[in-house]
Amino acid sequence: MENTAGYLGPPGTFSSEAADKISDDIKPYQSIREVVDAIENREIKLGVLPIENSLEGAVTETMDLLLEVENTIITQEIILPIRYVLLANPGEKLENIDTVISHSQALAQCRELFVEYPHLEKEISSSTAGAAEKVQTKEKAAALAPASCNNYSLDILWEGPKKQYNNETRFIVLGHEPPSPTGDDRTSIVFGIEDSPGALYKSLEIFSKLEINLTRIESRPSKRKLGEYVFYVDFEGHKEERRAYQGLKGVEKNVNFLKVLGSYPKEYGNLGENKITS
Repeated sequence: MENTAGYLGPPGTFSSEAADKISDDIKPYQSIREVVDAIENREIKLGVLPIENSLEGAVTETMDLLLEVENTIITQEIILPIRYVLLANPGEKLENIDTVISHSQALAQCRELFVEYPHLEKEISSSTAGAAEKVQTKEKAAALAPASCNNYSLDILWEGPKKQYNNETRFIVLGHEPPSPTGDDRTSIVFGIEDSPGALYKSLEIFSKLEINLTRIESRPSKRKLGEYVFYVDFEGHKEERRAYQGLKGVEKNVNFLKVLGSYPKEYGNLGENKITS
């Protein structure tokens, strides 16, 4: 296992770029679930998962899997700028392409391409690098992928979209050893509440009283019955710090269940919070 970091492959995805930042020994998997299973079973030491994108929001598959994990916690976050290009076989021209293959998130993030070229059909792939592999054997097709996928001997047909400077993805790293407080940390939790008026407010008001900043709130179906939801919350602070500890105890009194997903150092992307230094 050593320091192996698992990621959604094949090589060339943005997930592989994120994994490269934390380990020299990275291993691709065919799905996000396979990465989670490998880290849960201690086949690898770290697992790198996309959690949210600045244009398209939450990666719901990752969120749902975090509810299931038992042996791992979030130990780190990584923020990457996301830049897509359109890759096709040598000699292909954009006007002759009829199908664009990519991961569903990439297709959604590059809507501008399909506005500019409305004749293009979309085909979903398990990953961006997987799309590049598929294009090698498919005529009149192109892959929407990172430029790093150009090691598949494909040509770049399109560099857009113009709004890509606003595009960043936040990745989380699953591991087994909780990081110590740094003074600039984030804590992630998930909880369930009663279906009653004011239940969500009651569960979160403690953070306001303690002047703890909530940086993210998302809801997901509980998958137990229609209309029942669980809530994912990120807030500033480390669970071992006094205010954060008090906040967690306050939440626990007003919810059906509370799971602390991890406390870890904050990272700042180009679009994120401005870190104040003095």
